[in-house]
Amino acid sequence: MQYLRPFTPPSPAQHEKLTTRLTSANMYHATSYQRLLHYLTETPTALSAGDLSAVTNIPLPTTYRALRRLADRGLVDWYTDKSAVARWYAVRSGHNKNYCTACNRPYVEHE
Repeated sequence: MQYLRPFTPPSPAQHEKLTTRLTSANMYHATSYQRLLHYLTETPTALSAGDLSAVTNIPLPTTYRALRRLADRGLVDWYTDKSAVARWYAVRSGHNKNYCTACNRPYVEHE
C-alpha cells in the first residue's frame, strides 16, 4: 500500500455537497458511499479498492460493492493499471478527461 493521507470526516459543507451528489444520483446516503466518495474527491490519484478499504476503515467486500454502485451511477470510475489492478477515482464535473496527477497519465476507458 502506498502512503495515503489519513481519512478525515467531511466538514458540514462537504457533507452537504456529498448528500446533494448522492441524492442527484438517486442513491441512499449510506456511510460507506459518503466516506468513499469524500476520500476519492479529496485525493488527486486513483486508488485500489484495498487502499480505500484500509484508509476509510470499510470492510473490503463492502468497499467493492459501494464502488460498483457509485460507478453505476457515474460518480466514480476506474481503470486497470499495468499490473492489472483496478484503480478508482472520482468523476469530476466539468472535466472531460481524468488523469493521474502523479504520473500525468490519462485514465483509459475500460470495457
